[in-house]
Amino acid sequence: MPCAEGELCLRQDRTPQRPHGHPCKGGCGGRLHGNCGSVFEDNEQHLICSTCVARTSKRKGTPAKGAGAGQSKRQKQTSGGSKKGTASRARLDSNKKLDILKMLDQKVSHAQIADRFKCSLRFIGTANAGRQKVETATAAGCGSQKIARKGDFPEVDEIALDLLDKARKAKMPVTRDVLRSFGRSARATLLAGTATSAAVRERVEDFKAGERWAKNFVKRNQIQSVRLHGEAGSVDKEAIKEGMEEIRALCEKYPARFIFNVDETGLQWKLMPRRTYLSTSEDRKTARGSKSMHFKDRLSAIMCCNADGTAKVDMAIIGRAKEPRCFKNGGSPLKYFSQTNAWSDSATFLRWWLEVFLPFLRRFTHEPVLLLMDGCSSHSHLVDDRGQVTVKTYPPLCTAVHQPMDLGVIAKTKVNYGKELLDVKTSTMLMADTLRAQAKARKMKAGTLGLAQGHQPHVRDAAELLQKAWASVTAQDIARCFVKAETLPEEMAAELTKQHDKTRFNVADPDLKALAETVNTLSTSVQDAQKQGSRVVDEEISELLAELNIEPGKAGRGGSGGRDSGVGYHRGRRGGGRGSSIGRGGRHDSTAGWNELVYRRRRRGGRTGPGRRR
Repeated sequence: MPCAEGELCLRQDRTPQRPHGHPCKGGCGGRLHGNCGSVFEDNEQHLICSTCVARTSKRKGTPAKGAGAGQSKRQKQTSGGSKKGTASRARLDSNKKLDILKMLDQKVSHAQIADRFKCSLRFIGTANAGRQKVETATAAGCGSQKIARKGDFPEVDEIALDLLDKARKAKMPVTRDVLRSFGRSARATLLAGTATSAAVRERVEDFKAGERWAKNFVKRNQIQSVRLHGEAGSVDKEAIKEGMEEIRALCEKYPARFIFNVDETGLQWKLMPRRTYLSTSEDRKTARGSKSMHFKDRLSAIMCCNADGTAKVDMAIIGRAKEPRCFKNGGSPLKYFSQTNAWSDSATFLRWWLEVFLPFLRRFTHEPVLLLMDGCSSHSHLVDDRGQVTVKTYPPLCTAVHQPMDLGVIAKTKVNYGKELLDVKTSTMLMADTLRAQAKARKMKAGTLGLAQGHQPHVRDAAELLQKAWASVTAQDIARCFVKAETLPEEMAAELTKQHDKTRFNVADPDLKALAETVNTLSTSVQDAQKQGSRVVDEEISELLAELNIEPGKAGRGGSGGRDSGVGYHRGRRGGGRGSSIGRGGRHDSTAGWNELVYRRRRRGGRTGPGRRR
């Protein structure tokens, strides 16, 4: 039978070619006109006509795939792969199922969803039928589970979960041993309960709250384990509510630049990291630590700044030695006080008040100033003879929640100090032996040997590094900590946030959630339209952005070389000129989220943004 006689075969992209006769390899004896795009057995393309493909597929019981002179039937979707033991579709967890349900609510077609998530149409229907289970699983924090499994003792799990919830509300730390104790308590409760059925009672009698049960209990219920830090868990927010309202009312009388906060902190200035990467020639069994990992030498630092970060009081440090030897050649770059235990007591803090804070304040301003501090006993008896400073203490046990210095300023300074110390140690690492030999030849005393001589840092080294670390803390860092502390009135906090705004997305923002869902729907529609050979015009995208009240071209991230921000879905190059949509600098709000998504998609797949015409 002649093959596709009188017709023109097509390429795989469905475009016709100039006809030239070549024999069909299917055995029909006909000749093909052009290139045939059908697939036969071992993917032998362009050599067999569609008629032979259909006839051979029908004889073997396999569906036809591809298209030649005539359109063949679409191959059926199967759940298994081509090779034994492989699957063409990955299992989807509850989070992905929830995304499918959201797309269904947005009237996205089943075919588009199946193509996006690589799942069957039956799976989409099953997920929609089990909507309540999916929503319950994601709400309970089990969204990453692909298969929900029940244990052998679901009644015990239910009581143990309730006990876990109550324990965490009471701020009690829960370990795996505590979980086993919860299991034993649940077993006792079920056996003693009158409402427990005989079948459950008989099954629970064999329950042993062992290590394996606790481990599987954590996995089944997606329970997270974290390392607790800080002291915020001890704060009674109801007890301090009245005191914090009084502080906020007092802050309303002062501008942000005249509101200061002071706090002390301890620093183990010689301590080195405990973890290390091993070279390829080292054996982890023989790797050992050094004394630098266990140094207990401590300095105390007094740090103070205002709310908008424009005034940072010079840091003062407290050590044990009255006159460290390392100060004889050059003195200390920071104000130094001595105390027996290197702590801040009443006498030391009063000296800081008279010798550091008040002189700085007189140079900074002559306006009234508010100083906030915790209620430590050493902070009493602070009097300003000019009446310029008003001192206010926080309510008891609220430092970890409401004191700005304790919410990031001190931590940032310590991180900067660690970086500075490691940079110096790295730069002198290769010539440490030479530096030590030179110091020994000059007969330098022990107290004067520091980083410059290849030794551990002394107090002067620590003071110099602390000075650099304190200077590296920006006004933006300080302002954000004051806003986070919820010490300032709402209007003042909002103004600071506006002044020191930073490119950061809040996942709880409803506008951002709506934007993400719109991009999800749009990307699916664009992908399907491109597969069908359609063009996506800018008007369609503009309508979607209008639904979110986003005006294109007003909020993109301007390129490093441009002045204006560009439309997020137009072609823009990183660091481009005027109107580039992706770059460094420029203003940023919710449209920038669109810009980032388009840029990442373009970098990952080499595809243009959905609004760019091909």
